[in-house]
Amino acid sequence: MKLKENIALYYSDESKKVVINSGTKSFLITDNNRTFYNILLNLHNLSKDSELSEFLIQNDLVFPEYKQTRDDILLNERTLLYILDRASSKLVLSDLNIIEILNAPILIIGCGGIGTIVFNNLLQAGFNNFTIVDKDKVEQTNLNRQLFYTKEDVGRGKIDVLEENVLKNWSGVTIKKWEQFITKEEQVLNILDQANYQIVINCADTPSNIEYIIAEACSEKDIPVISGHVGLETGTINPIYDRYNQFNKSDSKEISAHLKASISTTNMVTASLLSQIVFDYLFKDIVKSSYNFYDYHVINFKTMEITEDG
Repeated sequence: MKLKENIALYYSDESKKVVINSGTKSFLITDNNRTFYNILLNLHNLSKDSELSEFLIQNDLVFPEYKQTRDDILLNERTLLYILDRASSKLVLSDLNIIEILNAPILIIGCGGIGTIVFNNLLQAGFNNFTIVDKDKVEQTNLNRQLFYTKEDVGRGKIDVLEENVLKNWSGVTIKKWEQFITKEEQVLNILDQANYQIVINCADTPSNIEYIIAEACSEKDIPVISGHVGLETGTINPIYDRYNQFNKSDSKEISAHLKASISTTNMVTASLLSQIVFDYLFKDIVKSSYNFYDYHVINFKTMEITEDG
């Protein structure tokens, strides 16, 4: 048994209490003789049946049991620690539980300011099975906010450049490409038939009803879908629609006229929040989250507030 990495532990001589800080939570244990404090400094010999052990597990203060079963599965150490730090202490996990999620096929529609950042975030988190959809060519104006592209790529297809750069620098990654603009539901249904997608991420902003087109197709195939877009003053992450939160036409909002004004920072913030929600959703049986996947999340760039709206 071992305390999670995000735990800060100290002893208050004034109050004779052990103080355990775990992120946004704090716990106090009366400990006149530093007995509990000394035990907490070295948990290796603590019985799982003890009252202290039950307290630590109940409040998710210790790592869950984890077993590495295969030498050929190499998980990034930092990513693994992040997952285990957020996991319930009651779980018994192995590398197979985690790699199964990271192998999940993910469909990203739109490889622009939001899509390339989402792709990069999920790639670095360890996901390795992607399908990307876009028909745009790289333009000079893309370079202020879109990843993977350089001035030498101007005029080339975005999905070709993205695939080339990723495969050159990463091993064990699968990328399937669809070079097309999505304008009707049948196109999406055709793509969805090609793999057992665990989630669809819509990062496209045209046509104006793109969210409706994609969400309708995903609803028909019972595949979770989420969308994100950025404006001048706000960034918006739509709810996840799945079997527990069914999409209906009244939920659809048309995207306003394409905004030319853009900057890397607002795209990064919006796409990173979108990526985090996708990560948490796919790992929802392992990691704990306190927010609602089925709410809108709106970032106000003027106040730097994030509001949730059901």
